[in-house]
Amino acid sequence: MMIWQSVYAGEYVSGNEFVNQWKEYKKSDAGQSYNHFDMGFYLGFVSGVKVMGARLLFSSPQNATQGQICSVVGKWIDDHPERWADDPVRIVVTALQEAFPLKRE
Repeated sequence: MMIWQSVYAGEYVSGNEFVNQWKEYKKSDAGQSYNHFDMGFYLGFVSGVKVMGARLLFSSPQNATQGQICSVVGKWIDDHPERWADDPVRIVVTALQEAFPLKRE
């Protein structure tokens, strides 16, 4: 019998570490040398939270690319250094809620 365990990435990555991963993503976007693991974690984490929260917590545009969503979250990070110690999920959800408020249908 196999035992499956779910892993919540937010338990293992602090807000400050997530901010550093955003900085690596930003370097990759600018064509600079970057840490592939950190850039990939940032991209995957933001994308995962977006998929899970879409239409429940915020209304992101359906035609938005992953890169655009990552940039929206990154801009929020850059604009709110006082929140860098927050949980990464809270950071992503707050950024997307502010950019794309939930529209009730």
